[in-house]
Amino acid sequence: MDAARGKAVKSIAQAGDAYELVVDIDKPLATIELSNDKHERVLLTYDAIKRTFAFDRTEAGRDDFSEAFATITTAPLHAPVSRLRIFVDRCSIEVMDAEGGMAMTNLVFPSVPYSQVKSRGTKRVTIYPLN
Repeated sequence: MDAARGKAVKSIAQAGDAYELVVDIDKPLATIELSNDKHERVLLTYDAIKRTFAFDRTEAGRDDFSEAFATITTAPLHAPVSRLRIFVDRCSIEVMDAEGGMAMTNLVFPSVPYSQVKSRGTKRVTIYPLN
C-alpha cells in the first residue's frame, strides 16, 4: 500500500476519494472522527484500558436498507497500539494496527464524502491520497 500513496496533504479535501490516514497514538484513549457537512460521521475509538477498538457507524450516512446496519462494532486488542493505518474510500473504511495486531473493515454510505478529520489522544494524523 505504501507504493499507492501520494505525497502527504494537509486536509482530506485535498486527498480526493481514496486516502490513507496514519494516526500516531500517544494516550490510552484516542478517538478519530471522520465527518462531512451533512452531519454524517464515523467515530473510531482506541481504548488501551479496556483493550478494545470500536467503530461507530450509527451516524455514518445512509442506513435505511437495514435496521441492523447502524451499529458499533468492537474488536479486542491483544497488545498496545501506537499507530493506526486507516484506509478510506467512497463506501468502506479499513483500520489496521500498524504492527498487524488488529484489523477491522466496515461499509459506510455517506451522502457526500467525509471531508473532515478530528482526533483526540493522538500525536499526529498524516493524510495520504491513494493513487
